[in-house]
Amino acid sequence: MKKHYWLLSGIVLLLLVLLGISSIWYDGTTTEMDESQVGLNEIKGTAREVRAQLMGTINSDEQSFIYLYEPDCKLCTKMEPIINASAERNGLTLQRLNLHKYKDILGLKNEKGIPLINFYKELPAVAYYKNGWLIAWAEGDQSEKIYDEYFEHFRFGDEDEHDQEHE
Repeated sequence: MKKHYWLLSGIVLLLLVLLGISSIWYDGTTTEMDESQVGLNEIKGTAREVRAQLMGTINSDEQSFIYLYEPDCKLCTKMEPIINASAERNGLTLQRLNLHKYKDILGLKNEKGIPLINFYKELPAVAYYKNGWLIAWAEGDQSEKIYDEYFEHFRFGDEDEHDQEHE
């Protein structure tokens, strides 16, 4: 009977130790990943705060470019430096939105019921918004030239406003 007691106690103790080590490792990994994935101009906060900030940005009469990504997306990791450099060359600020962290945002629509976030076929995606509308987007594995042309085309806001300034 004592052999079974010691054996059972040893197994329970071993499981508790393994569980404790795995939870420490998992918690540390999650915290490090979250902190390392937060970049400059990251939209963050509670789900309600992010939704409010995003709608404020989208509904603004100022042009807005939002970089949509997921931290574990290999293509996002590859393309982010290219996209950021292209936006910087064009004097634009990109806001970043982690779609993995804020999955509920995918259902966001404008007042006409048109999807504002769930439009892309491939991540990463860079969306251009103005006055509550998704105006255009670039997505996926595009060349630096394509992203440069995208940002160049929209850096002045609406084409009509830009044309009127020069008449």
